[in-house]
Amino acid sequence: MSPIIESTKEASKGVFKSIRGVRGIFLSQELIDNPFTDSAVGSKEKDDTQFIQFTIGDAVITDMADGEPAPELKEDKFVWTLRYAKPGRKPSDKGFYMRGWVASFEEQGITPSQKLGKPIVIAKKNVDLGFKDSEKKQVFSENFVLAGGVEEKEEDVIAYAKTVVVGKVVSLACRDVNMDNRLKYNLLIVAASKDGSLGELLGLEIVDGKYVEKGSE
Repeated sequence: MSPIIESTKEASKGVFKSIRGVRGIFLSQELIDNPFTDSAVGSKEKDDTQFIQFTIGDAVITDMADGEPAPELKEDKFVWTLRYAKPGRKPSDKGFYMRGWVASFEEQGITPSQKLGKPIVIAKKNVDLGFKDSEKKQVFSENFVLAGGVEEKEEDVIAYAKTVVVGKVVSLACRDVNMDNRLKYNLLIVAASKDGSLGELLGLEIVDGKYVEKGSE
């Protein structure tokens, strides 16, 4: 039997708040209406501020705080939101979206949209929002930022794609490309599997209806 917890420091922070890191494929970022309601967080949040909803597919939780067990993710997707701005306005330079999320991409010389469809690693970070509260204390906010990408070189992707399709009939190979967790978000390879140019892209030829290495027959 587990011991009774008698310290506020050991209290659970909730499953979502305990997630510290996630990796997967950056599927989407989209503007949505304020998802919070009066019953969820109080009437003060009931306004027309828009949020950005982010989705990571084939998601794997890489880090949890407080010894909490990692939760199961529905459809292997990790979804979270950040406050953006009111309709027609630009996001504040003192909000987490700009100070934390966007800034973490700029540090690597890219924008968030440049990571769409690609592997991504995110981690919780406590960010100084650049202003002080009524008691003149610096205000910090913690949420997810880009921790590092798992950028793949094109030649590595091509080499891996060959291992998926070589020796298979064309229809089966194309199906497997579109189901493979590493390839199905690679827009170039998926497009080639649909327009009939997959063999040319991978440097393969078709013999007896199957993809083979050139010169192997």
